[in-house]
Amino acid sequence: MGFNDASKFSRIAFGLAVGGFLTDIIGFPSPYWIAGSNLSQGLFQTCALGKCVSLPAGLLPGWAKGVIAMEILGFLACLGSFVLMVLYVHVKNDQKNLQTIATGLAFAAAGFILIGIIIYGSKLSSSTFGWAFGMTIVSGLFHIGVGVLNVMDKLSPS
Repeated sequence: MGFNDASKFSRIAFGLAVGGFLTDIIGFPSPYWIAGSNLSQGLFQTCALGKCVSLPAGLLPGWAKGVIAMEILGFLACLGSFVLMVLYVHVKNDQKNLQTIATGLAFAAAGFILIGIIIYGSKLSSSTFGWAFGMTIVSGLFHIGVGVLNVMDKLSPS
């Protein structure tokens, strides 16, 4: 029971889960979803001329609160998928239910993250998007890969 005993699909899915977790934990809370010459804005902060202020929740429009909710749910599903992939690949390769739950959480994370991205991008389509916005998109794509590879592992003959 260990990393070398896991299937090739599971090991690659684990690598994607690590990448997806890291890109999400860096991208979604960063204040660089929108970038300008002296201004940047994220889901939680706006920065101008080197000073950042938190965005008051009461002044946010409904769609922005929805994006924040989607991204937080996506992060929580991402975290759950990552933890279960660590357990499955490194400790309990024989526990297929861990892999099944990790697969469901990976697809849920991808769905929540990408829905939040789509809402944000459609509402601010005339803006210049920053690197954090891109990292969050990559995180959603990584989680699709985690889910697909886990499904392929389950369907492959052992």
